[in-house]
Amino acid sequence: MWGCSVDKGRFLIETHLRTGRPIAELAAAHGVHRSWLYKLLARYRREGAAGLEPRSRRPHSSPTRIADRHEEAIVALRKELTDAGFDAGAATIHAHLARRQDEVPSISTIWRVLKARGFVTPQPHKRPRSSWQRFEADFPNECWQADVTHIAGAEGVVFEVLNIIDDHSRLCVQSRAFVTARSSRRGPGPAPRRCHLGLSRDLPHRQSAPSSPPRPEAASPPWRPSS
Repeated sequence: MWGCSVDKGRFLIETHLRTGRPIAELAAAHGVHRSWLYKLLARYRREGAAGLEPRSRRPHSSPTRIADRHEEAIVALRKELTDAGFDAGAATIHAHLARRQDEVPSISTIWRVLKARGFVTPQPHKRPRSSWQRFEADFPNECWQADVTHIAGAEGVVFEVLNIIDDHSRLCVQSRAFVTARSSRRGPGPAPRRCHLGLSRDLPHRQSAPSSPPRPEAASPPWRPSS
């Protein structure tokens, strides 16, 4: 019943002290256990209003925690390696501990101990996932993106797969495969040829604003022979 809000417990304790309603009656009416209210009442009488403030339920010690049992050995080995001029990272400490004792904490646990004791400063090498923002268009067919994938086939044949994706629905509106053929001769020459394999999908109809009529081309002056 300790998952109940302390504000609710404060209200019930104040109601009990102000109106004199029994603890058991208040507990039954509000769906809480009376032992919880008796404990809050004892804390209130012992500490006053401060006794009803939220408190951490984290245990003061954890006998089964690996880091607590090996923390002093990790710190001592860190200082020993540093004074000797050797590498004193988490992986090195893990290797030395494995030679001295049977139970060895993981490299990540050793790193957390070193971090908690102030021996290392975290240097994130990867961009946090929270910083990535997924782009999405507001309407279908508002924006497309093209993606080209190269696939190597047999006998050195290279395929290029071109995909056109709608940025709103992520629908692949078109996909085409090409075979890239290069000339065997070296040196300057024509650009590689692309042979379309015919693996495609028709593009959806896109409504666009009517374009303005083309401007008439200016008439060219009559040709005159040079004198």
